[in-house]
Amino acid sequence: MKTLSINLPDETRAKLQIAEHFIAIHLQSHEGLEQLGILRTKRLLQADYSEWLVSQLLDIQLLDNPVAKGFDGTDSQGQKYQIKGRVVQALGDNTSFDFKTLRSKFDFLAGVLLSPSFQLLGLIRVDYDTVKKLANKNRGRYSFRLNQQALDDPRLERLFWNETGFEIK
Repeated sequence: MKTLSINLPDETRAKLQIAEHFIAIHLQSHEGLEQLGILRTKRLLQADYSEWLVSQLLDIQLLDNPVAKGFDGTDSQGQKYQIKGRVVQALGDNTSFDFKTLRSKFDFLAGVLLSPSFQLLGLIRVDYDTVKKLANKNRGRYSFRLNQQALDDPRLERLFWNETGFEIK
């Protein structure tokens, strides 16, 4: 298992602390809007936050178009990253990263696992060929299941994995 040592610059650490503050306020607002029946999904916040978090932690340059098809950003070597975020209760929970198609080739899937309070619990990286080989096709989409079998696959990298979440120092 590979582990990413995260030594963040002071500016990035400060941005993460400010982001956590605003996300906490947003979650309180979101809960109230859910109770009113106005909001029924958290997908937009988790997607945007996951992309931003990966861009900060892995030095990924996000595309200017936030809804571009195929990939979300590139690293300094020009490798393309598709970034997907999921909210889970715990790291042991099965989840999936879904794709409409796997025709648009990216180099890596960066899978972000967030707690319900949006703490980073896990960050995985999987190369495109492995995603394609392990994905199941159902109802017109592809689903890369993140379960124990996938986690045991040596081609999957756990860049960050911590039940208690990411601590900013």
